[in-house]
Amino acid sequence: MDVIVAPRPSAHPRTLARHRIGATRGATAVATAGAALVIAVWWDAAPPALGRGAGLMDAGRLVGFLAGYVAVLQLLLRARLGVIERTLGTDAINTAHRILGCYLLALILSHASLITAGYAASGRTSLGSQLRSLLTDYPYVLWAVIAAGLLIGVGLTSVPRVRHLMPYEVWHGAHLAVYLALALSFFHQIADGEHFRHTAWLRTSWIVVWIGVAVMLLWSRWLRPVVLALRHRLVVAEVRRDTPRTVTIAIAGRRLDRFPATAGQYFRWRFLTARRWHVAHPYSLSAEPDGHRLRITATTTGRYSCELPDLPVGIRVVAEGPCGGLIATRRWRGPVLLIAGGVGITPIRTLFATVPSNSLTLIYRGHSTDDMPLSEDLDDIAERRHADVHYLVGSRNDPTNALSAQRLATLCPDVHHAQVYICGSASFVRYVHASLAALGVCDRHIRTESFELA
Repeated sequence: MDVIVAPRPSAHPRTLARHRIGATRGATAVATAGAALVIAVWWDAAPPALGRGAGLMDAGRLVGFLAGYVAVLQLLLRARLGVIERTLGTDAINTAHRILGCYLLALILSHASLITAGYAASGRTSLGSQLRSLLTDYPYVLWAVIAAGLLIGVGLTSVPRVRHLMPYEVWHGAHLAVYLALALSFFHQIADGEHFRHTAWLRTSWIVVWIGVAVMLLWSRWLRPVVLALRHRLVVAEVRRDTPRTVTIAIAGRRLDRFPATAGQYFRWRFLTARRWHVAHPYSLSAEPDGHRLRITATTTGRYSCELPDLPVGIRVVAEGPCGGLIATRRWRGPVLLIAGGVGITPIRTLFATVPSNSLTLIYRGHSTDDMPLSEDLDDIAERRHADVHYLVGSRNDPTNALSAQRLATLCPDVHHAQVYICGSASFVRYVHASLAALGVCDRHIRTESFELA
């Protein structure tokens, strides 16, 4: 069903673009400056490179120092800090997390190899003998080896073919081993790091940085959700089927006008039933926060989500978040294009109701009506806001449903000048992004969020 309105004047999204690209570049600049500072500190505090193997040992210490720095960045990316979530968005955070994870493993393996080779050259011993000496004669080296093994194991679970074979709960539990690994590696750094043992101010600064990041992580990931649950007393208020394969859950509480929820973002919800109290799953808000209730909509085809329709009314709820950067800026008034695939409509629906725009278009694609909840909401919003909404139902191989560049330009003539928000499966987001690129839409004008593990 299409709701057609008269065309409105378009505007170039310079304000939003500058904000987005400036924030992303700023984050990259800060991370790069931090790496440069680590190298400068290593250079200033490094002992003179004298004797056999000294060059190898110096190189090993440098990459070890950088590995510690990359580990700090990884923790910050997973700390659910509001400024990082809003600035980068989930997709950018996940991409950075994967890239930094590869760097971290490479740095750790390089550190171990260079240090072992350097000490072996210095002591004129074999690599095997030197490795045994490091494990037995140096404090916390064995801990570091265990940490490296845990990180490699977690890295293997992140390989797409392996990851998709694992239940979400197992995959998520395996990733919790990262925190144990980094804790073990921290003691190795402080006890065995040559720079830390001879430079008191550097040792103290490094301890303060790691403790500060650990406190932020502990607060945002574990303590804050408990505080929110106690303060707002969240409970399931209503459970209803929207389609045979989707369910909507209304969550009530007290003082929800102060609950930190923003249209377009998501939370990790933990329903405190006897079977599932230990599991938290991400679901986006499917209605803009109104101060009275929160609402989520989810598919019921997964191992965990199939139990959502049976949630008892009144059960307690714990919410971790908000997460994600699929949020609108209040300064933008130009054309906006919203594109959703399947249950990706949940955050898009909240944006459809709230995003400021003088020309608003929504494209909603699904394989069948069973995969497309909230259509009544969308029709009401479209009528109220005088917006265009297009439903594309059926196979993606059908030319009328495929979101090709030509089709996007037909459905949204202002697409070249629009700010675009996309949500759906990873393959859906990649396909739509490619179509927009073919139209010449700049990356900085596109905000995406994919439904994938990270």
